[in-house]
Amino acid sequence: MEEKLQIEIAFKILSEVQDKIKMADTKASFLIGINLFLLSLTLGSLSLHRQTIISLASKGFHCGLHLILAILLFLLSLGLLLNSIFMAITASSPRLNSQSNKTSVTYFCHIADTNLEEYKNTFINLSLSDAVESLIYQIHDNSIIAKTKFARVKQSYFILKFALFTAICSQLINFTLSLII
Repeated sequence: MEEKLQIEIAFKILSEVQDKIKMADTKASFLIGINLFLLSLTLGSLSLHRQTIISLASKGFHCGLHLILAILLFLLSLGLLLNSIFMAITASSPRLNSQSNKTSVTYFCHIADTNLEEYKNTFINLSLSDAVESLIYQIHDNSIIAKTKFARVKQSYFILKFALFTAICSQLINFTLSLII
């Protein structure tokens, strides 16, 4: 394959991988927002749990097992939400250093670490095969970043589903206990 075509293909692939990274960042930001909203609802329900406990105790009801289960589910959902938030935050920030020992003309850290004149000379004297090689390293590094981001977004989403389920179960038990009052 001729080198100019290789460069065109490499730029297209790099652009697609960078779009995937942006998509993962958007999903992670969305998950952070959803998780924080659910966390505030969950923490807000703490006063309802407290109110139910006080009301039951004042009327002499002993629903120990139900109450313990509701509290455990509440704490579990709280822990899961915090874990999901952590995974979403880490999804928005994975980065790595270039795998190449050689200075790349496309990797922003290498560009920033090189003074302007040195970078300019390197770029001007760059052969097409060196440009293709540099792009290949950049594509590979960005693909690792995209894969990591999507794996963490998937984990955050999976944990969020369980957090939501446990929070709903906790609220249902609390609601059932409040009907006794």
